[in-house]
Amino acid sequence: MAMQALRKSPLFWGSLCAPVLRDIPVQQEESSWSDEMKTVANVLRVIAMELYTVHNTKIEKDLQIQLDVFSKNKKLLRWSEYIRRLLRKPCRHSLEDMSDDPIIQLLTAWNMVLGVAGSYKREVLGLTVEAKSTILSDLLTELQAQLADVTDTHQVKVCSILSATSMTLLHTWAGILKPWTDRVYQLEVALRLSCASSEVLLPSIQLGLLGALTLATQQIKLTAKQDVLSLKSLCPVVCTLLQKVTYQLPPARKANVCSKDVELLLKILTVCVTLLDELIQSIEDPAIWLPSIQEHTVLPVLLSSVQTYIQARQGLQYIQAVLLLFLSLAKYQQSAEALALNGLAQHTCLAVSELYKENNAEKQKTVACRNQGSAVTLSSLYLLSVELYSAMLSTLKYTFLNDALDFLGVHQQQMEWCLSNVGTSLDPDDQKAAEVTCDFLCQLSPYHQQWRMQLPQLLGTMLSSICFVSHSCISLLIRPQLLKYLLEKKHGSEPPQKVLASQSMAQHLPLQHQTSTDEVEQPSEQLVQVQESHLKLVGLSLTFLRHFTPDLCEAMLDQSLDVNDSSPLLDLGFNTPSTEKEGPVNFGTYLACINSCVRMLSRSEMRAASPNRTPFPAVSVSRHILLFVLENTLYFLLSQTMRYLRDPKLHQREKQYLKRELAAELNSFLQGLQRYLRRGAPQSPGGSTMASPQVGKTSSYAAIVMTQEFPFYKLVSDFIKHILR
Repeated sequence: MAMQALRKSPLFWGSLCAPVLRDIPVQQEESSWSDEMKTVANVLRVIAMELYTVHNTKIEKDLQIQLDVFSKNKKLLRWSEYIRRLLRKPCRHSLEDMSDDPIIQLLTAWNMVLGVAGSYKREVLGLTVEAKSTILSDLLTELQAQLADVTDTHQVKVCSILSATSMTLLHTWAGILKPWTDRVYQLEVALRLSCASSEVLLPSIQLGLLGALTLATQQIKLTAKQDVLSLKSLCPVVCTLLQKVTYQLPPARKANVCSKDVELLLKILTVCVTLLDELIQSIEDPAIWLPSIQEHTVLPVLLSSVQTYIQARQGLQYIQAVLLLFLSLAKYQQSAEALALNGLAQHTCLAVSELYKENNAEKQKTVACRNQGSAVTLSSLYLLSVELYSAMLSTLKYTFLNDALDFLGVHQQQMEWCLSNVGTSLDPDDQKAAEVTCDFLCQLSPYHQQWRMQLPQLLGTMLSSICFVSHSCISLLIRPQLLKYLLEKKHGSEPPQKVLASQSMAQHLPLQHQTSTDEVEQPSEQLVQVQESHLKLVGLSLTFLRHFTPDLCEAMLDQSLDVNDSSPLLDLGFNTPSTEKEGPVNFGTYLACINSCVRMLSRSEMRAASPNRTPFPAVSVSRHILLFVLENTLYFLLSQTMRYLRDPKLHQREKQYLKRELAAELNSFLQGLQRYLRRGAPQSPGGSTMASPQVGKTSSYAAIVMTQEFPFYKLVSDFIKHILR
């Protein structure tokens, strides 16, 4: 009320801003400038609060006039220089109540007004790029000077405000501050000075510096890759601080994460690990950063620490940061070897089971780090662990195989649970869990012989689970109307995005949704996302199964193929996969998949080619995913066909049945491809647009274009002619 009454006065903003607009005296007595600084601090705070509460188009005219004068007279630059001189001046400070200290008040208000003004889309304070660079340089220069000789808590408080202001300005002015190398050097010097004492940590200062360096590193990675090598001197400093903080962090079972001291240490450690991760991703040369990591024993320290925090299920943000760092290290041969030699499997393999101990999906998703207000969940950390082992196996191959198999053996039940959820849930988190699990199994599949020797029963279980994933995904992909209906149920009384159990599906769903394979006229973005997720799962499943089916070329050319090397993965049946109950995966399941892919391709091209003439929205399934699934499904079908035809134990009548039915289905599929191309499908780079052939006349040109667009077309056509007849 008082503020509204004061605003009505035409002289209000002019009178309020007068202390800030006056000339700054060069020399003053301490007693006089103390009161004046408090006045200036309060004025800046009021301006910041006003700018924060109103939109930039609603700034009062009188205030805008004062801001224009502020800009014209370059008052911000003068105040920046004055603050530097003020901090260098020796004076007495009250260490009991620093909130009343004039310098602290002025720095806090300075931080507020710069931060709020920087959040506006337009420049409200009239600062040029050079002015912003000067202000930031003044802050960092003074921060270095203060850190060079920290003698009391007042200086620590001053440095904390300066580091926080630097991080705020780097964030708000990120798009215009160049070159970044100068900023990184200034921040690195400040961080090095803050680590000069081997015993004392300065958490409030180091948090701001680490955050600012992380922002600067990200900007260099995105906009100035030529300056990446300027970051290499930063690695030893970060590793030194990381080692120091880790040693001061109490064990997880003895630590009270809710206490301010432990929480602050965890924050520093989390930001420090995040910065190291950013440096690794930016530099991309293990020869530069790996020696520093090894010299400061970062890996054994982090492995030991993260194991205890996983077991205690505390500090989830810290655990996530460490796992992401390990994931970056796992991409490089040298660092992956160092990670394995330092005991990654010994520290994490068993500990990870604590992340899903309750075996309750809803409980896993809601447990979070209470004191940090983190959105990190136990289930997301478990999935990160699986991704880490996948990356390690991908990089180290046979060297890491035994550890990967041990990980599979320990967590087999959880992986089965993740895969089984595909048939009962459309929740994005459950879909993600299934994708991560399938990817890990795909990394293991090339080593199926060693897998069969060490864990034969588990191999059979995972094969069945992968086939179940394929069956569940394909049965919904070929029924878009049913998938749309299930997604819409989240708006009703049902649990969000939960699919009814398969055994009761028929009792609850309309018959037309269970049987219809018609496309949805106007698919929503959510429907397309679920379809893409299901297609990815089918693609991953086929990648896994490809290692357990005979090589197609070998099977077609070698009459004496040893069929005992691989068991048949498909039943001799051609019925459409059902959603009512889990049935055996047969040839009909994957034939339905390829036909569905062709329909999706046709629909997506219709929407892309004629967006104004069709009622369909622009959203559609990615063509690359569809082609990947299409090609791998055909390969798997043909390979399994050869497996049956080369089997001497299979009766000739059953072989003829397989040839007859499969030839008819594949011919129908090829005709669908031809219709799709005639509608105007995109041509390959070397191809040209094909005119519609005359009825009853075979076009050799059409066959050429079809081969260019779909390389597998000729393979399938020749397979029908020479194998199935």
